[in-house]
Amino acid sequence: MPSITGAGVIHIAHFTLRPELTEEQKEAYFRTAQAFDTVPGILGVDQGPNIEENSPYMYTRIIYYADAAAREALHRHPLHIRFGEKYSQPMTERRISYTIQLLNKNQPGA
Repeated sequence: MPSITGAGVIHIAHFTLRPELTEEQKEAYFRTAQAFDTVPGILGVDQGPNIEENSPYMYTRIIYYADAAAREALHRHPLHIRFGEKYSQPMTERRISYTIQLLNKNQPGA
């Protein structure tokens, strides 16, 4: 997967959906999360099934932010709030996530 040019921050979430979900529910879950890329400052969203055989998580989502302010803006955005209430909280069985500040290639440590 190519990196998103200009991303300053990325959020990576590994998760497993509840087994009782229908295909329609899963499609709505992923479609709603994909719409995060319509929020200003969100440069892209990638998501899909994990291919690691022994992973405890079924899926991964990566959100590319222009900067930390864009991350904060998404967390306050009605689309993200609705996603958490309607999809993530009731449909996710297991989840782990982290957010990283990308180093500029000219910065020390890069």
